[in-house]
Amino acid sequence: MLLLEDRTPVSATAAVTATGVVDFAVETHQDSVVTRRAAAVLHPVDDDGPPPPYDIAELLAAHPHRVDGAEMRGFFDQRGIQYGPAFGGLVAAHTADAAADTVLAEVALPGSIRSQQRAYTVHPGLLDACFQAVAAHPELSGDSSGELLLPLGVARLRAVASTRNAHYCYARLTSISTTEVDADLEVLDAAGAVLLTVTGLRLGSGASATWRRARVLNERLLTVDWRQQEPPQASGADAGPWLVIGSSDSADLVATSVADELKRNDAEVTTMVWPQRADHAAAADRLRRELATTAFTGVVVVTAPDDSAAEDTTPVRGQLAVSQRPTSPARSRKPLAGRRGCSC
Repeated sequence: MLLLEDRTPVSATAAVTATGVVDFAVETHQDSVVTRRAAAVLHPVDDDGPPPPYDIAELLAAHPHRVDGAEMRGFFDQRGIQYGPAFGGLVAAHTADAAADTVLAEVALPGSIRSQQRAYTVHPGLLDACFQAVAAHPELSGDSSGELLLPLGVARLRAVASTRNAHYCYARLTSISTTEVDADLEVLDAAGAVLLTVTGLRLGSGASATWRRARVLNERLLTVDWRQQEPPQASGADAGPWLVIGSSDSADLVATSVADELKRNDAEVTTMVWPQRADHAAAADRLRRELATTAFTGVVVVTAPDDSAAEDTTPVRGQLAVSQRPTSPARSRKPLAGRRGCSC
């Protein structure tokens, strides 16, 4: 698999040597820079006969856990690899427990490219579906590090028969390290006959072990993570009892408004009037009784407007000052007075 830009020229060349061996190379061309991306040597081999077939029923019984192909593509998507429709050939993967080293995958070329099979000994989409199946192994699919699993190389690929009827891919993991996974693959038909063998497949990110250790250290030192935070709930604290004292009939409207606002905030409100020309002894006695019987959260005193300030005789609600400090009876033996408005 090549990780390329949106527009990158790619060339594939094959050169036949005098001995009948074919040197094959894939190169990219970007800004006059030629980069070799892959290389292979193609040659005929002695016909040792096809490998022995597998019993599909036994393989399915040995791999009871089924993982859907769409789920596996989601696994790769989380690691930054988005497969297009042509690479959706992994139908499902069957696994055993983590101690087992094998995976059995159901593979089939998507219908949109199935007609292309005649042009290939093995279609790249089918081969890539087998590569994807390796990641279904529990030891790899359970890895939360986000490490990439890209095909890095193949030691040997042998075509035994046409892969037109390929139905399964049997993968055996031979090595799992922190940076690479090695596996051998066999492509099977529905009856279990071997059609293609892949020996020495290497999957990984291509990064060195030193680079990976440095990355892990950096992530442990500093990790940026976003977590959804629910808005704080109201504390539900009780507003408590409040005492509102009006000092005159003219201040009564403001005192009533203050009392109503406190009630809307779930406060228990007690009101009393202490006019300037009232029986102060009786009013003070009532105030003492109120303070002695109830531990008020706050006391609000609404005073009458000052007649000496004719230009400003309207009580201003914005001058209300409400204290929420607990008031003890000992501190509330006498009324609190302000120039006008409200004092606490």
